[in-house]
Parts: sequence; C-alpha cells; structure tokens
Amino acid sequence: MASDGASRHHTMKTLPIFAALAVLTTTGVVHAAPVTCQVPVQAVDIDTRVDNALEKFRTRASNAGASLADPAVKEAYDELIASLRAAYAAMANTTPTAQTIRTRLSEAINDLLARAQKIAIDQAEFRALQIDILNHRVRNAVNQAMYAYKTGAGTIEDLKRIQRAMTQAADAAKADLPELSELRAKVNARIDELIARATVLATDLEPIDQDIAATSVKAWSKVLENHTLAKIYNDTDWNRSKNAINDHLVLVGNPTNLADIQKRLMRILDGLKAKVIAGTITPADFESLKTEITAYARAAVK
Repeated sequence: MASDGASRHHTMKTLPIFAALAVLTTTGVVHAAPVTCQVPVQAVDIDTRVDNALEKFRTRASNAGASLADPAVKEAYDELIASLRAAYAAMANTTPTAQTIRTRLSEAINDLLARAQKIAIDQAEFRALQIDILNHRVRNAVNQAMYAYKTGAGTIEDLKRIQRAMTQAADAAKADLPELSELRAKVNARIDELIARATVLATDLEPIDQDIAATSVKAWSKVLENHTLAKIYNDTDWNRSKNAINDHLVLVGNPTNLADIQKRLMRILDGLKAKVIAGTITPADFESLKTEITAYARAAVK
C-alpha cells in the first residue's frame, strides 16, 4: 500500500480566494471577501486525480487473476489509495471521520482486488465503488463547507462545490439509483437558497448532511438487493448498508425509536446474508428490509 507521504506533496498556486476576513454576526457568517494568498491545489484537482486513478484501477483489475504481483495493477492500486488519502485528508470532527472514510474505501478496494485473483470482477462492482467514492465526496464537500462557515471563512465556492459533487454522484448512479437524482434536486435548491443569503450559518448545512446520510441508507440497500439477486456476492455491499445506517443514526442524534429500528435493520441484513450463503434468497426476502427502511426514514424526520 502506498505511503501517506504521497498525499502530502501539493503544488502551490496563487489564487484569489475567500479567507477569514469574513464579518462574524449574531445571525451567521457573511460570505467572505476575496483576498490573494498561497493555497494548495484546489479540491477539484484532487477530485480529478481520484477519478483518473479509479478508472486506471478499473481497467487493470477487472480480469480474473489481477493481483499486486502485476506491476501495472500495483501501480494503479497505489495511485488510487494515495489519491483517496489526499482527498479526505482535510476532514476532521465529521461523521464519518476522514480516517473512517479512507479505511472503508481501502477495505472495499482490497476486497475487490482479493477476489479478482480468482474471478473476473463484474463492472457493477466498479460502478458501486465509484458511487461510494462520489457519495463520500459530497459528504466531504458539505463538511468542509460547514467548517469554513464555522470559522468565518465560508464562501459561495464552498457551497457550489457541494452542488458539483452532488451532480457527479447523481449522474454516476442515475441508471441504478434514482434516489440520488431526487436528492440532487433537493440539495441544489437548498444550496441556491443559501447562496442568495447575505449570511450563512454552519448549522444551515446540517440538514443537507442528514439528507445525504438518509438517502445513502436507501441507496445502499438497493445496491445490495440488485447485486444479490444478480448473484454478485461480496461482503462490501453488506458493510456499506450497515455503515450507512450507523452514520445516519449518529447524525440524527441517536433517538430511542431509531435505535430500535436500527437493531431490526441489522437483524434483517444478517438474515438476508444467511439466506444468500444458503442459496435460498428470493426477491420477496428484501421486502421486509424496504419496509423497515421506510419506517426508519419517517422516524428520523420527526
């Protein structure tokens, strides 16, 4: 695996940015005024680096027998891991944390590569990995914007980055997850409202973070269902579903009724996994999961 040091080398550019000259008020943070200073390469450059590395990894790790023993596969793997470390290095005090995101994505990539040594990986798995990365990119953008506004350095560009990331995620998943297209419309409308304001509070972005987390619960359960019924079995799908449930529970404050539903969801997921292993899974088996997720979503907004 590549060293963390690879993610610390950033090309420096002189760019007009909005910095901590913002006026702090009792109602929020005014969009900061522009100044010129030295800053690292913009987030969009890091995002492009991740996208390019993911595509290289997909092309080199798809075929059966792919492993780190192949220099071309190892190069693509190292680039992808290093780019993800760089992309999520700035997140702190978030749910999930930067370290958690890096660990989850690395584990998903490692699981995929481990199975590639024996079988050809279905392209649906690479699409799921892409959606996973893009979903976390949206969360990253929201959390960085929240931090910026909390410190008085929030800018309209911070808000627009959320829109760009949300659009990327929805476009990548439009064939499989229409829920993300619905979320894109909701998030973009909310961001437009905030851009039009004179002042913005970090807390104004919290509902967006919660909506993204709630949609992830539905989205990953759908991916799990699609893959399972298509006989694309892997532990990563189950982990994504469970992680999404746990993340959302934390963001909505862990109320008792949601905690009870969470336990039922986990039991359902474990039961479904047992049926997959036994070879007895059917489309009807996913109905109880859908019902509980609907109840979970309703309880979360109360």
